[in-house]
Order: sequence, then structure tokens, then C-alpha cells
Amino acid sequence: MKAWQFLAALPDEVRRRLPAELAGFTVRHRASLVQFHYGDPRVHFEVWLQGGAGRIELGLHFEHPDPEVNRRWLAKFDARFFDICARLGPSFEPELWTSTWTRLHETWPLEPLSDELVGRVAARMAEIIETLAPTILRRPLTAEELSVNTYAPGSAAPTLRRSASERPGKANNGITQEAH
Repeated sequence: MKAWQFLAALPDEVRRRLPAELAGFTVRHRASLVQFHYGDPRVHFEVWLQGGAGRIELGLHFEHPDPEVNRRWLAKFDARFFDICARLGPSFEPELWTSTWTRLHETWPLEPLSDELVGRVAARMAEIIETLAPTILRRPLTAEELSVNTYAPGSAAPTLRRSASERPGKANNGITQEAH
């Protein structure tokens, strides 16, 4: 299966695994990734095939041009992170990814693309969306949330990020997790 076929198959497979109230996302395709969003493409769920790194990333990205907005979004999840980990497992982590963007994500080893892998990735993305989408759909960031400096630029991600050596074993996706 080619990457474009794999990515093209995901939206319908994710939708059919979601409750009706979460199945109405908009899809954006890129060369090596597919994004699902609920109105603001700067806040999106993403499956990214990282061929060079040999990984598949699944997660929720915050890519607003204002880095403070992205930090606010990450902060919204910080208070719930133990609950998120209880549902999604310890391989799911928050990250100040670039100087401007943030994300909540996990990576899997890239394996040959197949219908079976589409099913596993779609099931995991549905679980991620069901867990995280209610927070982003409940209400947008308020002006007050946008004015408070929750994470200073250049600061570390929330303290719940684990090192690779602390994540042995299998995650909920049935794939043995590797260091990244």
C-alpha cells in the first residue's frame, strides 16, 4: 500500500469508530500526513508518516502563529493529564514542539502500510479524539486565558513528559514502543 492510499483511507475509518457528535471533522491532506479539525485548522488531530525517522505520529497539534495561544491550549490539558494518561497510556505526551507550536502525541514504529495498520491507526486516533476533542470543542480559549503567561517561551513542557527509558513495554495500541 502506498502512503497516499494509507492516508486517504484513514478519515472514513476514524469516522466510523467515533460517536456521531465527533464524526463531523474536516479533513486536510498533506504529502505525508492527514489532519482532522473541527473548524480551526490550527488546532487539529494528525497522523504523520515520518518515513525518514521510521515513525508514525498520532496526536493533537496546536499550530497557531502566536506561540502563547499554543501554550494556552497545552495548559488546558495539563490539569487533566493524569486522566488523559489513564485513558491513552504513558506513551502519550505533551510537548513544546518548536519555538511556536505545541502538541500532545505519541509515536509508533513505522511498519509496512496495510489495511490492517489502517485499522489500528484509525482505532487509536478515534480513541485520542474521543479523549481530547471534548476539551477543544467545549469552548475556545477566552481572552483571560490568552493574557496569562502559563508557559514562558523556551520553558520545558509540562512536567509529565517521560523520558524514553521510563516507557518500556506495550502501549494501548498493541505495538511495543521504542525510544524516540
